Amino acid sequence: MVQRFQVIVLILVGFFSLYSVNAYSQSVIKWEDGAKHSTVSLDDGVENQTITVEGLRLSASLIERKGGILHAYLTIENTGSARLDFDPAECFLSVQDGSNPIRRPKDPEELASSLVKRGADAVTRDQLRNKSVSKNATITRTDGPLETIVARQDAQAVQRDLRDGRRKKQALESAGAYVRTSSLRVDTLLPGNVVDGNLWFDGKGPKKAVLSIKIGTVTYEFPFVKLKE
Repeated sequence: MVQRFQVIVLILVGFFSLYSVNAYSQSVIKWEDGAKHSTVSLDDGVENQTITVEGLRLSASLIERKGGILHAYLTIENTGSARLDFDPAECFLSVQDGSNPIRRPKDPEELASSLVKRGADAVTRDQLRNKSVSKNATITRTDGPLETIVARQDAQAVQRDLRDGRRKKQALESAGAYVRTSSLRVDTLLPGNVVDGNLWFDGKGPKKAVLSIKIGTVTYEFPFVKLKE
């Protein structure tokens, strides 16, 4: 009788342990408004959702930038005694409206290089336009006062374009540098470690989306609506 009772107790303990809420026993943990493990805060109008479970504190925001660049800002803190593995390639954004339902993070090096190239291309286009206008201006200057004024106006417009092109190039180079330095990469968090950074996605900000972040063997889901630009 005693042995049978002990077996029953062991079965019950094992059954209930399967449903304990911690970072290691569940394959998916969702952020839920009002749930004990879920909190939310606002930072300059941007919603920041946090999931706190045994061994982990994970915060996420989803932000849309001008130019159709969408990024998730994450803070990952290992509060437990075991190491935590993180790989951006295992994260994704589920968009519940639009034609691109699943978006994977962009490679930060490729994104940074494309931004720098856009800046260089903008300057090249302005330089070509400058050559074209300067050639026309040389011809019109010999025809009379009115044409001379037009040529000067063209030259001033070209200089403005060149300045704008250089400013755009500098801005895009800065954006590329920011992408390189602020992006999350494959990492292993030892106990007590904290990392933060961005995941970058294609497309405009959706009206409704779920951000899925996998850490170790667990996926954490954050629902977002009405993104802040």
